[in-house]
Amino acid sequence: MFPDLSHNFFEFLKQYPFTFYVIQANWIQLAVAGFFFGFMFCLGEKILDAFSLLGVSNQLIKKAKDSNKDKDGKLLPLGWTQKANLDHPPKSVYASRFIYRLVALLFRAVFAVVAVIYIAIICCFFVVNVDTVQRLLLGAENNYPLFCLVAGLVAGTCAALAVYFLAFQDSISKKSAEVNRGIVSKRSQHKGRTGELSDARSLQFAKASEFSPVEYFDTAKEKNAIFLGLDEYQKPIYVPRSQWVKSNVQIMGSVGSGKGVLACCALAQCVSRFNDAAIVFDPKNDEYAPHVLKSQSSKFVLLDLRQGMPAQLNIFGGLTSYQLNELLVSAFSLGRRGDNADYYRDNDRKAVRMLSEQFQSGTDVAGLLEAAQNLPKEIKEGASGFMNLLQELCSLSVLQTREGVDLSDIILNGGCLYVVGSLRDESVIMLQKMLFVRCIQIIESRDRFSDTTHVNIMLDEFKYLVSKSSLDALGTVRDKNCNVLLTHQSLGDFGQCGADIKPEAAATTVIDNTPIKWIYRMKDYKAAEWASKQTGQILVDSERRNVSTDNGNVELMSTESTIVKEKRELIDTNTVQHLPDGAAVMIGVGLARIAYSKPIRVARSAIALKEYPKITLPSLNIPVQPEPLRFDDKTELNDAEISAPKHTGNDDGWR
Repeated sequence: MFPDLSHNFFEFLKQYPFTFYVIQANWIQLAVAGFFFGFMFCLGEKILDAFSLLGVSNQLIKKAKDSNKDKDGKLLPLGWTQKANLDHPPKSVYASRFIYRLVALLFRAVFAVVAVIYIAIICCFFVVNVDTVQRLLLGAENNYPLFCLVAGLVAGTCAALAVYFLAFQDSISKKSAEVNRGIVSKRSQHKGRTGELSDARSLQFAKASEFSPVEYFDTAKEKNAIFLGLDEYQKPIYVPRSQWVKSNVQIMGSVGSGKGVLACCALAQCVSRFNDAAIVFDPKNDEYAPHVLKSQSSKFVLLDLRQGMPAQLNIFGGLTSYQLNELLVSAFSLGRRGDNADYYRDNDRKAVRMLSEQFQSGTDVAGLLEAAQNLPKEIKEGASGFMNLLQELCSLSVLQTREGVDLSDIILNGGCLYVVGSLRDESVIMLQKMLFVRCIQIIESRDRFSDTTHVNIMLDEFKYLVSKSSLDALGTVRDKNCNVLLTHQSLGDFGQCGADIKPEAAATTVIDNTPIKWIYRMKDYKAAEWASKQTGQILVDSERRNVSTDNGNVELMSTESTIVKEKRELIDTNTVQHLPDGAAVMIGVGLARIAYSKPIRVARSAIALKEYPKITLPSLNIPVQPEPLRFDDKTELNDAEISAPKHTGNDDGWR
């Protein structure tokens, strides 16, 4: 029966000449055909099989095979479904693996059909005409074509394997690692997770939108709040007025980070929407700030303390003797520190006390110098350093008047006083300190039982204005309807305080008395770490994983992981160190968050200084006497280096 079927099939194929090429082809053609068939089948099989298990390591598969046993302990073959689910992939990954698996099965089916047809034809020929088939496929005269076919198949398979390992395995392995990372990332987003530790390489910040702060001022007024900027979700940040008036504000950031931008935004609202008084100390003479505040204030006064400026201020007018003493002690850093250096300031403090006691209702620079000239000779000799500094201070042209800007009027009735100072001129720096203390004195002397104007004081570059009196004011002025905004560049600024202030105490006072903080990018690690710790801590997942490699030596993370809860700052050090321009960490209003500030755009124009009648200064003759050796707080004294001072018997002090 079978020979008859084969004969009929043979007669049918004779109608299609191409079928005879199967056995009539020469050895070269058969070898090429075998090579092509073997190469395509093997290469396609390897690629599709690899793609059907993307993200699963070979070590994981091997481990699963070794543990896949029946009840009797016999190893069972590991099915594809088991392999594809070893890493518990999400549905999207499993679907892609399944699709590649279907394509692989279809690919195999096509090649199987071709192979079956080819084998069936040969079998039919062998049945019908064995001699002819043997001669055509196995004949020596044709170089044994069948063996050439088999050799072509083997060569094609080997070539496919070489091409796969050399050209495809690396890219497939990388793709597999990418899928693996995606699976791990999806797993880390589970609702049970509480966040991860940050990576500086993957930090992303929302792009700050362009906005005009003035557009939010009226809305802030309706909410009885102060607008500061937008958060990372482009939502406005409002500080309730009730919180603002009781909170000092610390603004920290490197040069050009935008510290003055935020301060001007807040102060502009205070003077224009709430009729507050604003006093701005600007040692560096900002290019835009005075024009911004002038555009928002109906009562704006510019005061320039620098050398050569017109007479504008009589800071000694209307002072009591106690207030004058406080001003001079603050200006010349004569406060006690509780160390050896206090001894060498005793004469200076005595001179200040005697000088202040001569005035009960104020004076001017001329009267102050005249009184200093009339001090006893021994006092002037013992305090020659103070006398020289006093003369330098009084020589500033801005002080050489009996009238000048009315500080009390601005503090009591509202308005904006903008004070331009200096970063280098020691005389101007002393005057800056005195002026701040004088403002505090006026604020403290107001009637507490009546409504008073709220006063906002901005101390730009705080280290040039710090004194013991100014530090004390941070903790006391909040009860006197006043708050302070201070800006500085880093925590190291507190190390440049006056001789009568310990840097650690200054830093602690500022940090403890500024509940609202606005911190721009900090490149210094210690400063960034400190800023990060101010944001509070959260619990995050710390994940530990085993890592295996696939055939391409690409690391794949294991499906097994250990998760440990750890504490991390809400806004970590990495974030603080890499904040973009205009972005800052805001602390003190709800949860800490990243916020953006923008400047108020105004046109600049010349601002005139108001001049007052100038007075003539008397000369101050200071006896020349070598000053005693002085030691600062870092100098160690011992009996071998310096003998103890002798007491003169005079109760006024040591000489």
